[in-house]
Amino acid sequence: MQKRKHLAFILSVILCFDLLCGLFPVSANDSFTVSANDTGNQHVTVYVTPGASTTLRATVTPSSAQVTYNWHYLEFDEANGTSEYYDLPGETGSTLYLQGINKSRQYSCEVSDYYSTQTVDFSVTINNGLQITEATINGAAVQGTYSAAPGEAVTLYAKAEANDTDGMTYRWYKNTYSGNYEHTLIPGLDGPQANITVNESYEYECCVTDKYSNTSKRYFNIKIENHLKVKDKAESSSYIERDAAPGGDALLEVLISADDLSG
Repeated sequence: MQKRKHLAFILSVILCFDLLCGLFPVSANDSFTVSANDTGNQHVTVYVTPGASTTLRATVTPSSAQVTYNWHYLEFDEANGTSEYYDLPGETGSTLYLQGINKSRQYSCEVSDYYSTQTVDFSVTINNGLQITEATINGAAVQGTYSAAPGEAVTLYAKAEANDTDGMTYRWYKNTYSGNYEHTLIPGLDGPQANITVNESYEYECCVTDKYSNTSKRYFNIKIENHLKVKDKAESSSYIERDAAPGGDALLEVLISADDLSG
């Protein structure tokens, strides 16, 4: 009788395991890989002409893998310098067909099985040849960091070219990296030239966008150079020694010079 009870317990354990496997399938071959447009890479750039059509493909290996597909597109808010992904409802297959393309845009496809999710990205770009070909500070070509005195008037210039310049826009930003990164639009600057008065060290950015949502950017690093100097009043030296008797007094006086002595 004891052996029968023991055997019944073993059979019940096996039955429970079979039921659990049916609810939560386990496979020795549950892993998969996914590539963009059969390239073997997880990111690909697709160049098209205005109004063209193209097909994006998330290729899964092995093809027998049981997976789901979810497609998204990325929308940029140039005014605020932010971006956000949005779902493409109804697009649940391995391919995404785009037609009448009139805007460069980022797409992604999330491929999931029961255990993991992998993502492939597609940059669909209308090849308009947009690029900033010339950048100057006060008429001189941009080379490294530009040193400016406090309150100095500086002229930044960025020249952009494209096959189709109709609808091309300019935006200027100032970027700070101390503490939290801040990307701030400078209101009122909407052309290739920016006239600014420098009171702090900033990285300035010019972003040019064409009507197809292509962008080209150029950065201008400007550092405040206040030319602060401290010298001994009597000998005009930055280092001086004074002889003094033990317990005696010594008069120390310095001269301070700078472009801006306030503060």
